[in-house]
Amino acid sequence: MEYRICRYCEDTDNARRMIKYSTRSYAHWSCLLGRKSIEDGLEWLRSLPSHEIRNSPVMAIQEWLDARGWTGQRALELLLGMAKAADRKSAKP
Repeated sequence: MEYRICRYCEDTDNARRMIKYSTRSYAHWSCLLGRKSIEDGLEWLRSLPSHEIRNSPVMAIQEWLDARGWTGQRALELLLGMAKAADRKSAKP
């Protein structure tokens, strides 16, 4: 098992529960999203490749959306739509 340190909360955790957001920088999904507004967070999620979107923790994202008063789609539907869009974007020549 590979362990990393979250750059925000500084806790050690399994790398599978974290996201690598830059060179040698890992963070818990909730720590990273917790510092973003809905607009910034959704823009960041849309910029991820489809495999990262599919591996994202749906419940942590739903909690983040609920905490900010999101009234749109639920996290699962939102993420599936983002993954399909990322697939289409990467398939273009």
